[in-house]
Amino acid sequence: MKKTILFLLLCTNLVVSGCSSNTESEESKKDDKQTKSVDLTADEYTPVDTMASQPTEDNFAEYLSKRLTEGTHTAMITKVGFENSDDQDRFNELIGKLTTSVNQNQDYFIEYSAQYPNQPLPYTDKLGVTEKEYEEFLALREKQKLVKVDDMKIKVATTGEGLSIISDTPEIFGEMTIDFADKEMTVDSATVPYNRILQASDSQTATGKWSGYIWKSDTVDVLDEVGIGQVEETGKTIIYIQKAARAVIVD
Repeated sequence: MKKTILFLLLCTNLVVSGCSSNTESEESKKDDKQTKSVDLTADEYTPVDTMASQPTEDNFAEYLSKRLTEGTHTAMITKVGFENSDDQDRFNELIGKLTTSVNQNQDYFIEYSAQYPNQPLPYTDKLGVTEKEYEEFLALREKQKLVKVDDMKIKVATTGEGLSIISDTPEIFGEMTIDFADKEMTVDSATVPYNRILQASDSQTATGKWSGYIWKSDTVDVLDEVGIGQVEETGKTIIYIQKAARAVIVD
């Protein structure tokens, strides 16, 4: 819960802004393969369908069926990070200071952050860093990009009610289903209610601008948020799973 509060205070919504806490456990870091930056605007990612419809409440089933077509697809597991290891180390150092201060002043920051929804907080000495360090933190956050962690495969099938998405990487997700009638999602048997439409935003600096649909768990510790949509510049389908802090880019 403390990490979730830090996300809410220092970043706009993770799915919206693409920012990340980079506070993964050492064990999970060791499990990741060597990462490299992913250029989602490169020629190799040129989309076939760049004129796809935008998500609306009325075209829910049609939109998702276009983004996730039947069959087996190669996908790329990515996370938000840095190309430069020095930038990553400095960001981790600053986020450590911020985490400590926010956790020590949670009531204050809950009230303070309510005054500045969906934007970085103005500086206050209660952040536990100097104003210069906070400016450095915000500048570093803008340099974050999606970096490749691994490859995976997903199998998409239509059902009588909607879509079924099965992956070969259960640590990200095992099976995901979407009901077209009530828009409800299940991920590995956990129910995730439909929440809203996500509009593309300039604040999505790490992922690139993308729009789609968001599902949000009623219990933060269960799954947090899941998003499915399309990256504007490439037409690639993106599946964002907040709890895993991973974005899956589907070919």
